[in-house]
Amino acid sequence: MRISWKSATFLIIASLLAACSIPSKITVYEMESFEKVKEDTALEITNEEEIKVFSKAVRSAKKEPGAVDTLDPGYKFLYDQKSYYLWVGPGSGSIMEATDTHTIYTLQKDSAKQVYKIVTDH
Repeated sequence: MRISWKSATFLIIASLLAACSIPSKITVYEMESFEKVKEDTALEITNEEEIKVFSKAVRSAKKEPGAVDTLDPGYKFLYDQKSYYLWVGPGSGSIMEATDTHTIYTLQKDSAKQVYKIVTDH
């Protein structure tokens, strides 16, 4: 099967646009433990700038080597059809995909600071 130049170009552009898209809503929950969400803590973030902060934080997080042994997360958030656990303070933060609890990602310092401000100011 042969793909034309125009078709190939369209597929590349469509893939790039899909990769750059951000969700219209992020829901953040405070956590009691890995398994238990605190009741009545759902925070729905719909502000485009705040969503961009989360998007940048997820996309720029650095995968850390080695096995993970960590405390219960402070938060869990739903982003782009995935669930993430979140540990965040005023100057540092980490995330972990809920489906892969053996890998942790460190947030860039500025992203951690911005995410922390969002989740604590609401």
